[in-house]
Amino acid sequence: MIWEAVSFFTLKVKPYVGRLRHISIVFFILWIVDLFLSIYCESLVLNVNAYIVFNVWVSLAGAAMLHHYSSSSLTLPEKVGTKSLQVTPRGNNRVKSRETSPLRVSVAAEITEGFCFGVNRLHVLICFGAAVFVVFGCLALIGESLHHALHPPDTSPLLLLTVGIAHVLLFTYYAAEIDAYDHISGQPRTLTALRSSFANTTNTTSSSNTRKETTVSPTGVHPAANANAARRSLWSSLQVAAARAAGPLVCVVSCLILWMGGQPLWALVAVLLLAAHTAVRAVASARAMAALLLNNVVQQPADVAACERALRAVRLTDGVLLVQSSIVWEVAPGERMALVRLRITSDADPAAVSAAARSILAGIATHVFVEARTTQDDEDDDDDENSGNDSYSSSAHHHHHSHSHSHAHSHSHVHHNGEGHDHDHDHSHEHHGECTLEMEHLTGMNEDLSSIGRSGGEVASSASIGGEMMSFPQPPKMSAADHTEQQTRLRGAAVGGNLHTTKATKSFNVVPPPFPKPPI
Repeated sequence: MIWEAVSFFTLKVKPYVGRLRHISIVFFILWIVDLFLSIYCESLVLNVNAYIVFNVWVSLAGAAMLHHYSSSSLTLPEKVGTKSLQVTPRGNNRVKSRETSPLRVSVAAEITEGFCFGVNRLHVLICFGAAVFVVFGCLALIGESLHHALHPPDTSPLLLLTVGIAHVLLFTYYAAEIDAYDHISGQPRTLTALRSSFANTTNTTSSSNTRKETTVSPTGVHPAANANAARRSLWSSLQVAAARAAGPLVCVVSCLILWMGGQPLWALVAVLLLAAHTAVRAVASARAMAALLLNNVVQQPADVAACERALRAVRLTDGVLLVQSSIVWEVAPGERMALVRLRITSDADPAAVSAAARSILAGIATHVFVEARTTQDDEDDDDDENSGNDSYSSSAHHHHHSHSHSHAHSHSHVHHNGEGHDHDHDHSHEHHGECTLEMEHLTGMNEDLSSIGRSGGEVASSASIGGEMMSFPQPPKMSAADHTEQQTRLRGAAVGGNLHTTKATKSFNVVPPPFPKPPI
């Protein structure tokens, strides 16, 4: 597995994935340097910086692997401010928009090819593990700082200044990627906000006319108000940059304290504050990642209301009969995935309905997947499923059998006294029965059904049970003399071979009781 991770950094990948891989390599080298210097110089501030850089390296390496294996749309443009990431086709103008903006479509085709939920879960798990590691590391450093309060270490101020400036430059140059993927050093800005800022930057730098239009207020606000807004924006940007590079700035501050002849205790206090700040940010990041791993359904009341409004708008779209299923998941901080299945009318265009639904759901989710199906498509799928599952569905075996038994005999008695009588006896009866055996989900479904036919005893028992359930007329009672005489004649006929037994009777072993004709 380690070899596969190493070989990943030598593969030929897409440009933006290569950029993330390059940044992760830079921060990996920086982490090794910080770790070596913190051990060699016994510097606590460099040790805290080592934990911060480690988290940045793990987050960016995980992001590079995420986009390499899933081609997710959780990426940023290759150069900030030069390409717009947001490509939103509107209705039937999808082909036209692709033809008129090839640059934006090329970026979208390169980045937004698909979304792999499992790989995204893995990236969240990696960030969670890194945050937990940083939490325990900062707690250990806080205890070690209290121990070093009595014996402050002797660290070179020049070394701290060099390391601090190098870290500040790197954190500022790769600010966009750090804000996007690092949840400890990066600022709590969602990728949607970053994309909108990138789109605004692209629109303001596209032409000089556009820049002039953005500087002039369309509402007639006084220019001093615009200057104050720009000043506040600059100040907020400086605050964001300072918070992002808090660790390197503490290195610079510690260097200045030592150069100005201050006590090392003040530098130790700065290290304690930095470790506490990093631990708090790491705990917040770990809690957010744990919430995503345990329950990723939208839970905030405002977000739930927005999702319901969007689904209501989708339900009112032309051609939509109903929304069969819908779910909105939190896949990353500020990133949502919507899965919606629609039932549309038979005369509606599935592509047009899906495009309209995606345009509506794009306001609440970053990744939208819409499936539009007609009633006829569902019926065809049901027919295919039923035809494909014949071997697993319930089967019915119908067995018909009939047998008949008839015998006739006559005899006459002539007495010497002139009296005589003839006795004719005709007996015929037929049995027609139908047995239906219902077999559902039998384990031996693939066995040959001929084995059932060979088990004559089982079939005979089933036939006899069916015969008992049929309502045959009961014959009248015979006298004892008539019964004895009839049994004697039957035994004599059987010995003489006059009694004929049909094949059906032999196979089923069904011997019907004698039903003599009632006396007249």
